[in-house]
Amino acid sequence: MPKSVPSVPSPRRARVAGVASLLALAAAAPVPAHEGHDHEAAAAAPAMVAAAPGTPARDVVELRSELYEALVESHGDHLDIWLDRFDTNEPVTGAKLGVALGDAAEVAAKEETPGQYMAPITPLAPGSAASLTLSIQAGPGDDLLGGTLEIAARDAPDLGSRLGGWLAAGWRWALGLLLLGLAAVLLLRRRGQSRAGGVVAGLALLAPAGLAAWALLQPLAALAHEGHDHAEEEGTPAPVVAGGDRPMRLADGSVFVPKPTQRILELRTQLAAEGPTPVSLRLVGEIVGDPRASAVLQTTAAEAARVAAELVQAEAELVRLEGLPGVVARAEVDAARARVASLRAQRAALGAPLAAGGESLASPIDGVVAAVDARPGAVAAPGEPLVTVIDPARLSIEALAFESFA
Repeated sequence: MPKSVPSVPSPRRARVAGVASLLALAAAAPVPAHEGHDHEAAAAAPAMVAAAPGTPARDVVELRSELYEALVESHGDHLDIWLDRFDTNEPVTGAKLGVALGDAAEVAAKEETPGQYMAPITPLAPGSAASLTLSIQAGPGDDLLGGTLEIAARDAPDLGSRLGGWLAAGWRWALGLLLLGLAAVLLLRRRGQSRAGGVVAGLALLAPAGLAAWALLQPLAALAHEGHDHAEEEGTPAPVVAGGDRPMRLADGSVFVPKPTQRILELRTQLAAEGPTPVSLRLVGEIVGDPRASAVLQTTAAEAARVAAELVQAEAELVRLEGLPGVVARAEVDAARARVASLRAQRAALGAPLAAGGESLASPIDGVVAAVDARPGAVAAPGEPLVTVIDPARLSIEALAFESFA
């Protein structure tokens, strides 16, 4: 009897199964991160989406008084309370804090971190509101804060959104089952072949199809590029933020900084007080002696020369008047004689130092010499200061203002 030859899958069917398997593997293949991929930008995207208009609001209420400012956030079965001073934003530590929500009895809040307290509560239903009262006993003083805590309503997803999610997650299952069914159909059509050939054909068809189906049913993963270690990201603790919020710049240009971040940065404030404010103007000046406690010494030589010149004119006028007897009154002649006598006395007083070989300058006040303007061999003009004397205990500031101000 002739021996049976084991059959193998036809080239056409093998190519069909191979192409289908490759397509399935390509669809389910992990997405590698390309070079230069920034995981921080990807992590920031959800924060921007969460902050977009239309998202559910945080269950937060702010309570204020002249002493304290409290930020209260509900987390279902407990409240997180950040207690600060109203004027400086400084955390209030070691306070005795009582919390009363709605009709429930007052409970004592426990300080978990400096200035941050936690109080257990009965969860409120979404869309409801309840009165909130905080009784505070702390160093700045005792106070009572009141307000209303509103819980935002959580809308359940509609049927269309849920159906879209099912379709987005179920196409891989459908494609995997389709490949397994195709492999089973091709296997059943291998009738008339030997048992060994059927086994070989089944393995040739089921192996790639099964591998593709397994890959499709696995969750998508992202491959790390060379040099990137996700273990470091997992080991790095995430920043503690209130309700998942992060510091961000808002659309109006302002900056939102949650309370935990304010505590890390130690942000402080200062109240603006209304009152008179002096007007200041920056000027360039110099320190000079007080005009009421300074003196300028000048030479008397010019004064002696002036007196001598006036004396010559007065003597000539006296001679002219005495030559007109009977024409000029006697009183006018006597006045001319008195003027000549006065000028002669002044010339004698001013000429005595010069006749002695020098002139003595005396200061009218006690002090120190601040400036000396005389130089050897220079001729002192009339009125020219030679020495300036000031009192060092009395000084003034001299400055020039080129702009008028009120």
